Amino acid sequence: MRDLVYSLIVLCRHNKDGSFGTSAERQKSLKNAMQRLSDAGYGIRNVNQLKGKHVRYLVESWQSEGVAIGTIKNRMSHLRWLAEKIGNPLIVERANSSYNIENRKYVDNHRNKAKNLSTSDLERFNDEYLKYSLRLQQEFGLRREESMKFQPKFADRDTKIVLKASWCKGGREREIPIRTQSQRDLLNEIHVFCRKMHSTSLIPPERTYKQQLKSYEYFTEKTGINKNHGLRHAYAQQRYKELTGWDCPKLGGKTARQLSETEKAIDFKARLQISSELGHNREEITSVYLGK
Repeated sequence: MRDLVYSLIVLCRHNKDGSFGTSAERQKSLKNAMQRLSDAGYGIRNVNQLKGKHVRYLVESWQSEGVAIGTIKNRMSHLRWLAEKIGNPLIVERANSSYNIENRKYVDNHRNKAKNLSTSDLERFNDEYLKYSLRLQQEFGLRREESMKFQPKFADRDTKIVLKASWCKGGREREIPIRTQSQRDLLNEIHVFCRKMHSTSLIPPERTYKQQLKSYEYFTEKTGINKNHGLRHAYAQQRYKELTGWDCPKLGGKTARQLSETEKAIDFKARLQISSELGHNREEITSVYLGK
């Protein structure tokens, strides 16, 4: 098993496609897959020995455990990446349907993952950098990596914030409007804090992003303030009401079938705007955050 995992780690180190977070998540996913193959008794010692039967075993084992469809699809994308890197892309079928993987179910109007952080939640952190990162996630719907790499001097453009492509998933620069006084107050605080700490971003000058990420993961897990992707859900739902004038389906608002033609046009325009602010390029992905 050590040889197999080591060969994977070496390959990943020489192929750091995407952001640090993407690369780290992919390596973790593939490492777990290699461990599973070893535990199952497959005697392969190098990733170059992977075959289609190994991929099929992994998929079937995930399905038997009830792993979520979205999670399996993410893992399949990691396996396809690996197959490309070892020069044998055909070991993974192009279509997920070949493995009886159903389409991802985006719409669930009854389960709401939105969350908000209270003042008492934030007081549990003695790391001011992390506090500001979490507050940015809540106020602007930022991803974790974006909130840590945030550079106030670059990002703050008075009426909007601009996120560098290198901070964002998929390498897509984006803009988010500054709409509220609480957003403006937070940005002003971050400006003052960074000047005081002689830091250009919300990563301490003496630390790397990787080190700060480990600190984030450790303290959020320790305090129980994790699963902070829910802050993006809350942001999206708040923006939806601002842009449409009514609650989204996740909060008990009208579903798509209940909207009038005029309301449908407003709904679609709002979803496009929210998708853009969250860093997605598809309107339909907003169903995850808002319902449908």
